[in-house]
Amino acid sequence: MSSLTELEQLVEQNQNILFIKVGCPYCARALSHADYLVEQGVITSYATRTVGQDFENPELAELVNKNGGELISSDRASKPQVFMQGKYIGDSQDFSQWQG
Repeated sequence: MSSLTELEQLVEQNQNILFIKVGCPYCARALSHADYLVEQGVITSYATRTVGQDFENPELAELVNKNGGELISSDRASKPQVFMQGKYIGDSQDFSQWQG
C-alpha cells in the first residue's frame, strides 16, 4: 500500500488523478466527467488509484486534509477525491463543476 509521500508523488507526477472506490456511483460519475474533459481537450489525460488496492483511507484523508480539503474521519473518506493540474478539487460534486 502507498504512504502519504507516495500519494503526493502520484499527484505531482500525474497532475490529474482521481482516487476512487470500486462500485462507487459517485466515482463512476467523476470518471465520466474526466472522460468528457479529455474529449473536450481541457485535460490530456488522467490517472486513477483505487482505495483498498493502491492505498487505504487514512493515507487519502491525510493527503486531502494536507491540501485544503476537510475529511472528518480518516476511515470514511468520501470518494472520489480529485486532483486536477496538481491541485485539490474535491469530491464528485466539486469536480462536476470544474472546467479547468
